[in-house]
Amino acid sequence: MPVTVRRISSHSLTGRSSFKGRWRVGCILIIQLVLVLIYLYFIYSSSLKSSTTLRHHREVRHSSLNLGSSSASPSSSDSKASGGQSTVPSQSQLGRAHDAHPPPPLAPEANAEAAARALAGVRIKAVASDTGSWNSVEAVVGLAAHGGAAVSVHFSGACARLVRLKRLALKRANVQLVIEEEEGEDDRDTSSAPQGALVQTLDEYVSNADDPHDILLVAASASAEGTAASQRAICLGAEVMRRAPRTPSVTLFVEDRYASALATIAKVESSCGPSADRMYAFLAADNTAKDVLIAHSTYTGRVDVVGAPMYDEGVRQRRAAARGAGASKVPAALATDGLLADEWRRRGVLRKMLRMDPTRDTLVLVAGQTTGTAQIVDAVCHGLKRFFGEDSGGAAKGRLGKLLLLEHPRSPPRDRAAAAAARARCTATHDVNLTNLGLAKEDSAALLAMRSEEWLPVADVVASGYSTTNFYAMLQNRTGVVYMAVPEIMHQFRNDKHLDMMPEVAAGAALSATDGDEFSDILELVLWSRWLFDPKTARLAPWWGAEAMAPGVDPIRRLREVAGKRDALLAVHDGSASVRVIGVMREALHAR
Repeated sequence: MPVTVRRISSHSLTGRSSFKGRWRVGCILIIQLVLVLIYLYFIYSSSLKSSTTLRHHREVRHSSLNLGSSSASPSSSDSKASGGQSTVPSQSQLGRAHDAHPPPPLAPEANAEAAARALAGVRIKAVASDTGSWNSVEAVVGLAAHGGAAVSVHFSGACARLVRLKRLALKRANVQLVIEEEEGEDDRDTSSAPQGALVQTLDEYVSNADDPHDILLVAASASAEGTAASQRAICLGAEVMRRAPRTPSVTLFVEDRYASALATIAKVESSCGPSADRMYAFLAADNTAKDVLIAHSTYTGRVDVVGAPMYDEGVRQRRAAARGAGASKVPAALATDGLLADEWRRRGVLRKMLRMDPTRDTLVLVAGQTTGTAQIVDAVCHGLKRFFGEDSGGAAKGRLGKLLLLEHPRSPPRDRAAAAAARARCTATHDVNLTNLGLAKEDSAALLAMRSEEWLPVADVVASGYSTTNFYAMLQNRTGVVYMAVPEIMHQFRNDKHLDMMPEVAAGAALSATDGDEFSDILELVLWSRWLFDPKTARLAPWWGAEAMAPGVDPIRRLREVAGKRDALLAVHDGSASVRVIGVMREALHAR
């Protein structure tokens, strides 16, 4: 039987092989597609988790700017009880701080204008004698006048002098300005007074039976002339109440910062009797102010913690600016440090005038005090030389480290001379001289006229004793806020405030240095964290060389702890202090 051989064509063989090859390639592509989808899923999950964490940190970081924040400031008595250690919990424990020190409630109306309209027709007189005392009540005066109250303000002392020099003016036209008589001036001579202003002594203003008041708003002051004016106004207000018991008026005493009212309370007690009987309420700026008042005065009356009205406008403006556009234009490291888009643009303009790079170079803003400024300058300059280099100011390595001193307006000639000598020792490589920048006369004058808080966007680190400039910087979420605990500053602080340490430092909400070496360490901490916060440089070595932080130090974690405690301390300064004062006024009127 013949055998039949079946021939397989080359075409059939090639087709079958081609099919198997395509099937194999298809399987491989499907597997690769599945792996890519899995990879993309994990990337998406990680990015979602990171964005959620970042949003959480931002919410914690800016919690002091939100109404109804659940954090609160620690008291100085708690700090003393713990041996000077911080009593404010860490970020993970911030919720518990609400139970220990709940922030004061808002006025019945959360809306400021609605609260102010409740005072329509109420006659309010305010007394201020220097810029600090006027700052503490200006926002309240403006809000009450906006709501329809009949408001007048009496300026004496430094405030009256500034008005006559046209360097101070009321922001609202519907507030009556009254200024103290100058020596040799009578109530008919208004030649040096602004148009529309009245000229009266403080006694005439408060005690005028033809111009009675429902509420007398007295501003506390740390200066000697301000203390005397506040004491006189409170005693005069008590005399008005005694003469007209059927139509009683009420006196509210408003404090700008802790311990500024102690001298006034003591003078009231010695000149016209118990202070608790002379005023309706004492309005404290925070829990520290309340604790200091109770511990170091004989006042036994009502105390309300309302916050400091002087910070209201700035807090609200920054809250609105943070919601605006342009934040993405700010470098990541500076945005994390609280810098807003408008501030970033201002920083660029002013840094150019100072001959400094807006990101690479480091500027330390030194806010002078009435004493001890020279010791602060010496410490800061030593820290700059130690960190950046002795003679080059860091220029040889492509960076600059300089200080800018803004002297206190009340600093005596002796302190100014000592500060000038300290700047001379610092040398021009580390010191910014605003009068020697080679600018046009108009530009130089504009720089010299700037207030310390206006310089904050330009500075990388803010250093002072216990100036309000440091507090303004904390309210702007600045990381590099340093309280300089040098000997002269601490001696003056203990005499003025009756505390062993600045409450911000005791609470762990700010950094502190006692000498130049410690200040240099703080520079390293702040600048390292800047680079680690910036995703473009986080994986790179810092630009200042191969130096490393101390073993075990995590700069970001350390500064986040400070930021969390800062937010808890500043919770009461939420932009609603003026509304709370208006609420106390309403209570006082109903209690008459």
